[in-house]
Amino acid sequence: MLVFIIMVSLFAATSYADDDIPLDKAEVAGQSAETQEKVIEDFITVTRPEDNETTDNRLFVVCGVTKYEGIIVELKKFNFRDNKYESITVDGESSWLIGDGGFFAKEIELDEGVNRIKFIAYKDAEPEVKQVSVFKVMVKKNIKKQIKDGMDNKLINII
Repeated sequence: MLVFIIMVSLFAATSYADDDIPLDKAEVAGQSAETQEKVIEDFITVTRPEDNETTDNRLFVVCGVTKYEGIIVELKKFNFRDNKYESITVDGESSWLIGDGGFFAKEIELDEGVNRIKFIAYKDAEPEVKQVSVFKVMVKKNIKKQIKDGMDNKLINII
């Protein structure tokens, strides 16, 4: 039974990763069996993004909920150029304690194309036990903006 629980835990933490994009597996794979068992109960439920979500807006709100007190959330975005995850900073902070309501939301800026967003959640009193979730968000070019910009440029050229 313990082996099955560990396998499920490892699969859940790595199932969003593509072969060419490393998921920080050490955050899960390097934990003891006892710690991995604790990871199964999620600290947060991410309500946005949904995996493989597509948008045409680079400003994007990520959000979620928790039923626990004292949960801290960190956000990281994969830097394809440097091949590593980097902290996302909002208003000078890169981690947030979820308030009494159990809801969190942050507006972040995404890059055009594929974005990998990693949520790391843990109890303030137990930071060594982490829930790691990774989501892919695709930012496509804003068609309306391209058309408007193209029309504006043509009008300028006519004038």
